[in-house]
Amino acid sequence: MNPLAAIVHANGIAVTGCDLDPAGAADLVARGIPVATGHDPSHVDGAQAEVVTAAVSSDHPELGRAHDLGVRVIQRKRLLAELVAGSRVVGISGTHGKTTTTTMVTEALSAAGLEPTGITGGRVRAWRGNVKIGSPGLYVVEADEYDQALLELYPTIAVVTNVEPDHLDSYGSVAAMESAFVRFAERAEVVIAGTDDAGANRVAQQLAGTVWSFGLGRGDLAITEVEHSPTGTSATLSVPNRGAVRLRLRVPGLHNVRNAAAAVGVVAALDAPLEPALEALAEFEGVGRRFERVGEVGGAVVVDDYAHHPTEILATIQAARQA
Repeated sequence: MNPLAAIVHANGIAVTGCDLDPAGAADLVARGIPVATGHDPSHVDGAQAEVVTAAVSSDHPELGRAHDLGVRVIQRKRLLAELVAGSRVVGISGTHGKTTTTTMVTEALSAAGLEPTGITGGRVRAWRGNVKIGSPGLYVVEADEYDQALLELYPTIAVVTNVEPDHLDSYGSVAAMESAFVRFAERAEVVIAGTDDAGANRVAQQLAGTVWSFGLGRGDLAITEVEHSPTGTSATLSVPNRGAVRLRLRVPGLHNVRNAAAAVGVVAALDAPLEPALEALAEFEGVGRRFERVGEVGGAVVVDDYAHHPTEILATIQAARQA
């Protein structure tokens, strides 16, 4: 919700918010957006619209007040779609890696001179929040599979990092979930899909348009000559119509090499210069709660990581062994 509030506010529209714990909205307060503690029906008074997340129950008192007043209620996923409509959109989808890849793509495109607006699900230190407001003509957004939110978007370029069973309460079956990824991706002019993942492969095989695959030792964006060290990772990456480049990262883990390969693919698909994008990726420091080093106690490094799916936990452990 924070990025959408920030963008609407930047467009000159008055925005207010509320949360049981407004500490997570400090970036909005810093932008001059009032954020109240707790919920109250009076918050809706005088509003033209109320924006809610899928987590808000239908019997929420503020929703009831909005209905009584005839105030338009907009789901977060619908507002996102309305904000980016008519612009070029890079939609980053997948069970894992969306937040990091979205941030990488935004930073790479910014360095390449395209000035995108980036909307991500984690806090980025350099952004002082989870939105980077740039040009309204190009958006880089997370295309979340939860609540089938990705189906609200019509991307110019779609990234499918991987597809594994998750949020099945929103779909009912793995087949239905994979079908949603197909419907999302088939709207794009170019799709960039992870070939190391069986689910993403199944999705890519059902697409008729231009698909660039990325993976270890294979695909249009083939990752080879990977070298790990405590200070980062490097790899050679083949890029369609551009030849081979050397990718260097500070953030650990093979999963981040894949994320960065997808980001380079987006830069190439938008016909932007690769060298400044590669330099930006080499300086990329990561995203909050994605293998975030938060301190040291008794000689032990403390890391905060959002990983909660078995595949994500494994990737985090592997990254820790590297670092």
